[in-house]
Amino acid sequence: MDFTIVTPSFNQLDYLACCIASVADQNGITCEHIVQDGGTPSFSEFAKEMESRWPERPGYRRIMISEKDSGMYDAVNKGLKRAAGTILAYLNCDEQYLPGVLEKVRNIAESEPLVDLWVGDVIVVDQKGSAICQRKVLAPSLSHVWTCHLPAFTAATFFQRRVIDEGFFFDTSYRAAADAEWFVRLLQRRKTIQSLGFFCSTFTDGGDNLGLTSTATEERKRNPKLELRFEKITKQREEARQEAKREREARESLEAKVRELEGKVSPKADTQPTGEPKPENFSDMYEYAKALTDYRVEQRLSEEKQKDAQAKQQAEREKVISAWTDRVKAAKSEMPDFDDMVGSADVVVSNEVRDAIFESDVGPRILYHLAENPEFAEKLSGMTVASALRSIGKLEAQFEKTEPTSKTVVGKSKAPAPINPIRSAANGRDVPLTSDGKFEGTFQAYKAARLAGRIR
Repeated sequence: MDFTIVTPSFNQLDYLACCIASVADQNGITCEHIVQDGGTPSFSEFAKEMESRWPERPGYRRIMISEKDSGMYDAVNKGLKRAAGTILAYLNCDEQYLPGVLEKVRNIAESEPLVDLWVGDVIVVDQKGSAICQRKVLAPSLSHVWTCHLPAFTAATFFQRRVIDEGFFFDTSYRAAADAEWFVRLLQRRKTIQSLGFFCSTFTDGGDNLGLTSTATEERKRNPKLELRFEKITKQREEARQEAKREREARESLEAKVRELEGKVSPKADTQPTGEPKPENFSDMYEYAKALTDYRVEQRLSEEKQKDAQAKQQAEREKVISAWTDRVKAAKSEMPDFDDMVGSADVVVSNEVRDAIFESDVGPRILYHLAENPEFAEKLSGMTVASALRSIGKLEAQFEKTEPTSKTVVGKSKAPAPINPIRSAANGRDVPLTSDGKFEGTFQAYKAARLAGRIR
């Protein structure tokens, strides 16, 4: 059985008929509906009427029990102890499920088996069934339930059977706030609670709901020390939040001042015109003509720069192509079958590898090697770019070693022989010449220098 829905009842038969109908009309699931009545007069006749209007069918059964109880939560506990479903819930008489909601909950429970409890959104209606408002809920937290109120509605609460198997029944000492106390115990035991995020049921606001009575208010104040503790924690959190806000604002103010100072120090970049000046943007035609001339000059200069850049790029491309053509010609002279081998190969490499081969001095030989060894080329295509480039580098180094090296022949220099310096005389003294080349000394010394060829 997918679901067991428990409905506590006492003197609310007018509402109960709609509640029973909302469960009986669910499709795509198996479900039992246990109506636990506390002794309403004429309940037996009402049960027979319900059986004729919404009879049991395969996958749906209804159990209607009337016996004394000590209150609503005692009736819910009695019904849960009789439950046979995997997913449990309780639905009050003045609440109804929306069509198809149980099938959606079942699908979520099957996909998220570790979640213990789900809470959904509700539509609040008046006693005539007219919509008043909608309540979208979040999964409750312990501090919120203790210090404020229960943000979830039991009309849209579903829980795993293991929750009851572990003993999490409602505390019957509470008359109006046992559901909030139940959630507190679950949260204290760290049960997983998740929000469904869609509307599950309608909740009737008749003005006399138990949760709005003075009894519920008093029951929520049973632990004033704990409330005081949570109030202190809440106050500390708010103070920390305000302190973080002040620090954030101070940091943002400081960053703004730094940006302002940087803007003053750094020169502003020249702004390029976004479009041709328009006459309506100028009050003076002379200023418009000047702006239009400047704009067209800038446009022309920009076009010229673009053409120059394209021309340089084309020249570089032609230079690379020319160098590749020369390398291919040289390779063909060494490998006569180069065209046949490369033309018959089906080599696929990445753009990075292709560029590396194209720029290499031994690129044609690498290409021939890939065509000659298709298994290596296939292995290369399966590598990462870095690994493939390393393999190409190894091939390049291998082929560069086998390239014939031409020996440079040093020819005989045609430059004149260096002038021999004037050597010292035999006695170790230099020839006595003045700065203007005149000899100063004896005749014997002059004659010896002439015969030795040291002076002319």
